[in-house]
Amino acid sequence: MSAVLRQAQAHAQADPLPAPSLVPATEPAAGPQAPTETRARGSVRFEQVSKRYPGAASGRDALQGIDVHIEPGQIFGIIGRSGAGKSSLLRTINRLESVSSGRVLVDGEDISQFGERQLVALRRRIGMVFQHFNLLSAKTVWQNVALPLKVAGHPATEIRQRVDELLALVGLSDKRDVYPSRLSGGQKQRVGIARALVHRPEILLCDEATSALDPESTQAILALLRDIHRQLGLTIVLITHEMAVIREICHQVLVLEQGQPVEQGPVWQVFGAPRHEATRALLAPLAHGLPVELQQRLHLKPPSAAHALTGAPPRFDRLIELSYTGETDLLPDWQRLATVLQGAPRLLHGGIEQLQGHAHGRLVLAIEGMGPGAQAVLKHQLSHQAKDLGYVERHL
Repeated sequence: MSAVLRQAQAHAQADPLPAPSLVPATEPAAGPQAPTETRARGSVRFEQVSKRYPGAASGRDALQGIDVHIEPGQIFGIIGRSGAGKSSLLRTINRLESVSSGRVLVDGEDISQFGERQLVALRRRIGMVFQHFNLLSAKTVWQNVALPLKVAGHPATEIRQRVDELLALVGLSDKRDVYPSRLSGGQKQRVGIARALVHRPEILLCDEATSALDPESTQAILALLRDIHRQLGLTIVLITHEMAVIREICHQVLVLEQGQPVEQGPVWQVFGAPRHEATRALLAPLAHGLPVELQQRLHLKPPSAAHALTGAPPRFDRLIELSYTGETDLLPDWQRLATVLQGAPRLLHGGIEQLQGHAHGRLVLAIEGMGPGAQAVLKHQLSHQAKDLGYVERHL
């Protein structure tokens, strides 16, 4: 039996849907930050959660000591390398996985104590979007979205209204009678998102929802999830191995390594100053190293000018890297830099971007020299971190 049918049948005993509406009972807070206390429902708390699979050969828990609170209305990302425990943790929220110890609380209730009817009701409140779409190939787009409602026995008029409004929400009204084989990957995922929303959940789980998509489709799906979050005020919990996805959409991020939480915080903070090696490794693909041409010209020490055989000896510039982590509202001050460095620096590489209202980035500057105390001023007043990279020959 497919995952879609199993999920639909799990909802069959649920209460009827309320009157169709795309507007949440309480509007989410405006602005880039997620609301914290404006919605009473949609919170998730892990209290010292551990999980061990029977017969696990590694001898260690798949999850160990997870203690995390996801506020209502947040977009919360969970990231880690393969085997870090991301999927195991996500699936404890709707109890597709049971914990070995600790507690998972949804809206303050310990879901391990739920009986069958309570568990059915819980899974209605929690939608789930899968990596590989899980669509039924013999059913149209409209029929795939309608299936959970049909299995649950909702009236035809109610199903028709709900499915039509969801297809409009995800931008697929014109694809209602198309079969999955005729859809792109991004369109299939839109169908999956619409199906996950049929029971008006307060929490939406995204299990690597963009991993099977090309970059353009990934951006479109992330934009759709942001739009759904803005309209419905859902709590969204997503797992991914792509830091770019976390940067694009999440408010908070948890980094897992071998089942353990190694770093957690606002996305701007974790990205700006990663503390753990696992986080730095995950962020490495986003870091733009020195261009190859510049690396080939780089010397760790100033080369001697004595090797010049004819004409004027070559001139070398000192390279420094200034980093901005978002910890304060510090931005590059070119006038002060020119004063401290006793001459206008030349920008060779880098840039600054805004992440959740915080400036992030690095600048690689070529300078002729630094006066006494310049290094301390650079590090503490003109950037968050200052680093010597070496020397390059100046090309006049």
